[in-house]
Amino acid sequence: MPRIFDSEIYIDTHDKWIFRGNEITKDEILHYFRSNLVSSNDGVYIYNTFGDLSEHGYIQIYGFPCHILHVEWEDEQLIFYTDDGKELPFGLLEIYESETYGIIALDPTKEKIKYRFNWNVAKDLSKYLIEDESGIYLELNGEKIAIPKWEGEITVPLPLTFGN
Repeated sequence: MPRIFDSEIYIDTHDKWIFRGNEITKDEILHYFRSNLVSSNDGVYIYNTFGDLSEHGYIQIYGFPCHILHVEWEDEQLIFYTDDGKELPFGLLEIYESETYGIIALDPTKEKIKYRFNWNVAKDLSKYLIEDESGIYLELNGEKIAIPKWEGEITVPLPLTFGN
């Protein structure tokens, strides 16, 4: 049975990871946290194991815990490279248009964990984007694919069991 607790970590609106009022800046720690995020029914937690022991340290999210760092056209598909160590082809990554945040993405298997595109990716992605009076589209292999509007929340609170 894992130990379940409030990790006291939150991601602020500027995507900074904060622990007890201090920003976490070490890349290897951030990569570990991002690559071990789990989206559950009651929130998002960092899954950590050591030997036979495991723990679920829940976090609060006000911004974007993960980012799309690079996009490439490979083998007739668009591949997105993320800062949590994933290489996700379009189709396994859902893309949305948000009024507040621009183009955002999520892995539908971890729907509470959203991705923000960094500026370089936004520029690279722009060559596949079409905008007209009815919305924004991706044009891939001659097919025009509508990018739906994001109607959900970005914020993910701690589970109610932690007294929020």
